Amino acid sequence: MMAVMSSDLTLKAIPGKEFDLSQVLHGEQYLTLYQPLPTQADIQSRCKVIDVLDKGKHAVIIVETESYAAGQHISTGQSCVFVVGGGGFGGRRQSSVSIPCLDPPSRSPDASLSSLTSPDQAALYRLSGDVNPLHIDPEFAKISGHKVPILHGLCSLGFSIRHVLAKYANNDSTLFKSLKVRFVKPVIPGQTLRTDMWKEGNRVHFQTTVPETNTVVISGAYVDLKSSVQPIIDQWTGFSTAKSRWYDGMTERVVANTDLVKKVNGVGTCPFAVYDGMAERVAANPDLVKKVNGVFVYVILKNGTKADTWTADLKKGKVYKGEPEAGVKADTTITVEDSDLVDIALGKLNPQSAFMKGKLKIKGNIMLSQKLKLLMAADSKL
Repeated sequence: MMAVMSSDLTLKAIPGKEFDLSQVLHGEQYLTLYQPLPTQADIQSRCKVIDVLDKGKHAVIIVETESYAAGQHISTGQSCVFVVGGGGFGGRRQSSVSIPCLDPPSRSPDASLSSLTSPDQAALYRLSGDVNPLHIDPEFAKISGHKVPILHGLCSLGFSIRHVLAKYANNDSTLFKSLKVRFVKPVIPGQTLRTDMWKEGNRVHFQTTVPETNTVVISGAYVDLKSSVQPIIDQWTGFSTAKSRWYDGMTERVVANTDLVKKVNGVGTCPFAVYDGMAERVAANPDLVKKVNGVFVYVILKNGTKADTWTADLKKGKVYKGEPEAGVKADTTITVEDSDLVDIALGKLNPQSAFMKGKLKIKGNIMLSQKLKLLMAADSKL
């Protein structure tokens, strides 16, 4: 789609107006898939300008793209290209063919996921074929009014769609049907992207924000799914956005020992307070512990280096400091920085976000973790 924006199709779409790439921004994007994208095929895309809008000083060019593979209709796309200084030619302000954006429901998000982009994210995304210098050349970026090269809108969108699919489609891209988004503000490579989501049936409204600046970068957005399924993250870890009961017990213990926590300069004491709370709840729920019947090892890191280990042996119903006892094999190993563990326990870091960012790593029998939900009922806060 982005290749269309830098072609003669858009640069010559307004008769009597001349403009270049430094004036062109990706304003909105729509896409609908009629069948799964083939992993290997010759794709033919037919592009045409379907509307040109006069926004006063600026202009909007709407380009439609129909793609085919082996004679089969694969997708329909619609790109709204914002042209700085391209208006004033006496055209219409509104379009009858543009797919509209939609505001999210007026309630708190049902879920939020975050990912950190890399400083070379824009350079990597150029491999997709979008070679607009705005995203790689510092001098060209300054000409366009940006202090540094900015990330491609579709690259930022890719992060958001991954979040939606992870939360509501078990990362199954075949469940994707269509999307519509508006690009509001630029993203600088290296910034974090947080996707707030509202689920309404098979439609997921979302809004993307850069937490470092508290700036909304994608708005009026939604994804339509063919169907939605239980979040894979919830299945693996027993976490949910609404309730993270596993860590409630940790929170109680850490909050109850705030003076002790403040004195901690390394690891050991704080994890002790955290896992002592877990031990209490294991002892209080022997029947549920037997149903989980697994051994979980927590590896505590300090600045990336292993500093401590805790074992939750739910086969024997006990939690203790150190590696599993002789003859006991870990089913699942969870690795986390001591500071992140404290932030999770205090509610400063969402465990789901920690998992997505790689701050909370799980290996071994990951699916066994979903049995921990048995210990997350209202009367148990393990």
